Amino acid sequence: MGAAVRPQLLLPLHNRAVFLEQFFTKGEQGGLFVPGELDVALGEEVDVELQFVAEGVRFHIRALVKWKRGAPGRRSLPPGIGIEFLQSDRRTQQQLLRFAEGRESVSHVARDSRRYALQVDVRIKNAAGELSGTTDDISEGGCFVLTDVNLDVGTALDIKLRSAGSLFGWLTVPAVVAWRREQSGRDGMGLQFQFGTERARRKVQKIVAHLKERNVRELQILTPRTSSPPVKA
Repeated sequence: MGAAVRPQLLLPLHNRAVFLEQFFTKGEQGGLFVPGELDVALGEEVDVELQFVAEGVRFHIRALVKWKRGAPGRRSLPPGIGIEFLQSDRRTQQQLLRFAEGRESVSHVARDSRRYALQVDVRIKNAAGELSGTTDDISEGGCFVLTDVNLDVGTALDIKLRSAGSLFGWLTVPAVVAWRREQSGRDGMGLQFQFGTERARRKVQKIVAHLKERNVRELQILTPRTSSPPVKA
């Protein structure tokens, strides 16, 4: 299977308060106003990484483009899009709101490296045997593998991955099951890579960079927002 990808939106936010200012409650899960003229279509699914700059925390959630606003008109409202969180990411949305409202500490979701919603074939081997799977996302530090095989958190294994179309062959990386998700159609496990050498780390970095170059369409908001967004016309 080749890598498939949705548009990737990196959205820095100054702090939790800014998220709450941008959050709207329309739709089943609510969503966010994102400023700027972004190259996405109505109804398109996007993979969003929210960076809370002051708190040093990141969240990863999927959303749908529900509306778009073009260049400013008579009311001088800036362009932007409204994204609505997906029902399938309800648990993440609820955790995100609890964090933004100060009701939950979720420092464990902070990551040192970006992760990308790339579907790539992988092979996994542990003491119980071998299995094949597909990533739901991948970063330089780990990946999430879609599978209904139930391995306990803490299970050590080897994962083989590669970037199709590159000069890299299959790379075997030791990993450990960091967490599991039980969600209809998206069951799986989050793996944390265990690098024995700096050379192994660099090889994974090269594979992720190659995957990103070939498959990722990034929609970046370069400056964290520090003021309230306008209301949709």
